[in-house]
Amino acid sequence: MTTDYGEGVVRRFWEDIFSQGDIHAMDEVFAADFKLHDLVYRQVHRLMGTKRIVRDTHYDVPGTRVVVEDQRLEADGRVFTRFTVSVSPPEDAETSGQSTPPGGEWEYSGMSISRVVEGKIEETWLVWEALRAAEELSAIFGSEDWRWPPWR
Repeated sequence: MTTDYGEGVVRRFWEDIFSQGDIHAMDEVFAADFKLHDLVYRQVHRLMGTKRIVRDTHYDVPGTRVVVEDQRLEADGRVFTRFTVSVSPPEDAETSGQSTPPGGEWEYSGMSISRVVEGKIEETWLVWEALRAAEELSAIFGSEDWRWPPWR
């Protein structure tokens, strides 16, 4: 199994597809029966639900991007990935007294374990700093009907 076959597929999802909100390209990297296990919110999403997550994130929090910091491919096709999610506040955001962090972006860490079979991601287990993001970003993007993550 080559890096492009395992790690590359997962990296492409995080850095290219998720970061750009390209839900149409998701069919190229995910198996039709894909499952996302969201360990923070204890939910399981199928491919259509995962597409909705990507779409809603880019609608509700534009400028969200992901950088893969570290990866390891195991012989059984599992790819361990450590990533950083960066969010820039919109120019017109009311910060409700919250200062912009150094560098002007909020950053959240996460890790995923993805099972890749024949070049497609079959299943992913995901954990990231969703609760801290919800608290900080609701003060920036907040309105009565805004929530983070949008798919909750």
